[in-house]
Amino acid sequence: MSSQPSYTQSTQGNPKAWGPPGTSSTHIPSPSTPGEKSFTHPHVPSYRRRNIKLPVLAVIVTFLITLALIILVFIHPNFFKADEYDLLVANIYTFVLVILATLLATFIRHHLRILWIREVDRLLAEQGGAAGWDVLNKRWRTTLGIARIRERWGSFANIKIDLTYITAGLLISCITAGFNLYSDSRSIQYYPKIPDGRDYFCANITTTEPTDLPFWKLDGGKYYTVYTELVRCPTSEAETLFRNINSKNASNFAYSDMGVAVLLSALGVPASVYGWVADRDEAIISLSTQYQLGLLRTAQCVPVMQRNPISCRKGGSVQFSNTNNTMYATSANGDCIVSDDFLESDLNPKEQYSMVKGKCIGSKLGQGTITMGASGTYAALLANMIAAFGKVLFGNDEPCDGPAGYLAGSNARIALAALSSSSILREGDGSEGWSQTLVSGALDMDPDNGFSRRQSGTWAFGESQNALEDFLGVTAAMVASRIYSEKDALIGTSGSAYISSWRIGSGSLVALVYAVPPFVVLLTLMWRLWSLKRMEVRWKTSRLGDLVTYGRLMPEA
Repeated sequence: MSSQPSYTQSTQGNPKAWGPPGTSSTHIPSPSTPGEKSFTHPHVPSYRRRNIKLPVLAVIVTFLITLALIILVFIHPNFFKADEYDLLVANIYTFVLVILATLLATFIRHHLRILWIREVDRLLAEQGGAAGWDVLNKRWRTTLGIARIRERWGSFANIKIDLTYITAGLLISCITAGFNLYSDSRSIQYYPKIPDGRDYFCANITTTEPTDLPFWKLDGGKYYTVYTELVRCPTSEAETLFRNINSKNASNFAYSDMGVAVLLSALGVPASVYGWVADRDEAIISLSTQYQLGLLRTAQCVPVMQRNPISCRKGGSVQFSNTNNTMYATSANGDCIVSDDFLESDLNPKEQYSMVKGKCIGSKLGQGTITMGASGTYAALLANMIAAFGKVLFGNDEPCDGPAGYLAGSNARIALAALSSSSILREGDGSEGWSQTLVSGALDMDPDNGFSRRQSGTWAFGESQNALEDFLGVTAAMVASRIYSEKDALIGTSGSAYISSWRIGSGSLVALVYAVPPFVVLLTLMWRLWSLKRMEVRWKTSRLGDLVTYGRLMPEA
């Protein structure tokens, strides 16, 4: 008669005789059946409490991944496009992300498998022997990932294990997709500042009559004076601004300023919304510095010049002095007479082509008359004038509420616009009087074919009657846009900026699906840890030595 022996811990024997490291000798006591001998076996391992530090770490890592994937749907971690190497940086980021995702997923799946194997260890300790061996064998093979399909899907318990492995297999894809870089475009609010239009050092009221400056006489013995040549005043910059006017076809853009193409719909917009000058409004430079090449466009509620303030008509007369070389040009209404004696060139305007031009201040603030006369070839050119980027600035017809405190009828803006062409009118004085700026702006100059008239379809203002009128009107718009008040005279207006950047995660609610597989794996890890937290086992089916020893000691069925 044979009976199954029971095993108890002992210190007898040599634990290093053979078998896996860490085993101890076990004394198998005498069975109750008489005639059987007692013996000591050196290869049965002692009971061991399983280390759960790494499985707990796997739980923490999985929790953090799940939490981050959820958070990324609702926040916007952005990396703004700074240079042409953005795509290379994005590719390197994706490559590193895939490697990291693979390492994390491998770590999590490894400890998920270990927890399932510990479940097999528990079942082995509880069942033992040949009873239920086939079921246990299939469970063991499934946990190791070596079972055939019919073994894995032969019972619900095995299906459950296999499904957790399949879910864990999605971790790499979820991490890569959830943390990948996406191109993100969105609108944000920003608040640019524009001059309110109050009087300042370039245009203001004086109580004494200026001697060498243009002015309008006001009531009460006061004078509105414009300092046309003072540094930092827009009229002193006009000579540079003229060159940026698009005299070819204003339908493409009216003028360029500080690297920005200004379209017809945005004529006269304050330059502070698209350019920057030290010690003045810093809204646009702050925006550009923060978002760099990611700043695509801005929109703001600002004033524009809707109509051409300049009107040019044929009329008047040209006269020559009988006693010297002085040439006179008189306006059609006779109120404005300008002259030039050509002392610098000793030119005779009666015999040589010449030009005289100038401005007369009107009776009301902002009003005046520009008078031009020419002789010879210059007369023909003048007649033809009257006969006929990285960034873009444009406007629309959408109404908006302007900023509080903005002076729509600003005296400074009106006066500076009225005197915007002062430097043009002085060009060539004393020599032959010719203004190459006027020719370049009002006529299409071709080195091979000479000049041609600018057609009306190429003008900036729809109501302009000729190219000269249009050119001077755009000049007025550019000068008016450059009014820079002191900092305390800047007022904020509403605006928005459209930016493009790389963001981590797509930001779509659909991306929440990426958090589902790691969440399922997290629940599985926690469930297995809770189930096995107090388990002590003698045999580890993941160790070959334990399997060999158990097989040798297992009694025959």
